[in-house]
Amino acid sequence: MAPRQATEDVEIDGIMIPKGAVIQLSPAVMNMHPLVWGPDAQEFNPDRWSDLTGGAKSAYAFETFHNGPRMCIGKQLSFMEMKIMLVEMMRKFKIEKPLGDEEKRVEVAGPAFTLRPKENLVVRLTEM
Repeated sequence: MAPRQATEDVEIDGIMIPKGAVIQLSPAVMNMHPLVWGPDAQEFNPDRWSDLTGGAKSAYAFETFHNGPRMCIGKQLSFMEMKIMLVEMMRKFKIEKPLGDEEKRVEVAGPAFTLRPKENLVVRLTEM
């Protein structure tokens, strides 16, 4: 979330940003914007990644690591680590919701620099 300074006056979506203004984008807010991700953008929905539509298809829609020449140099490493961790967890454990929580929704606290659930996220792990 490195701040940037406008090098010239510019208007973006009706908002005037004067030369010299310091701006900072919040990836957490951008990654939950209903105009890009749909009306359920605030809901935990891993299935949304299987069929991206509209603005969500843009390379600039998912801004966690930013894009372009100032993109986070750890982006690819982070994705690889996440994939390895998920594959290993799914290979070794059966992951289920706790009994009685079948209809419980995950609400997000924030948004802030990182996202976290409002309440503890409890799962049932059974070693396979």
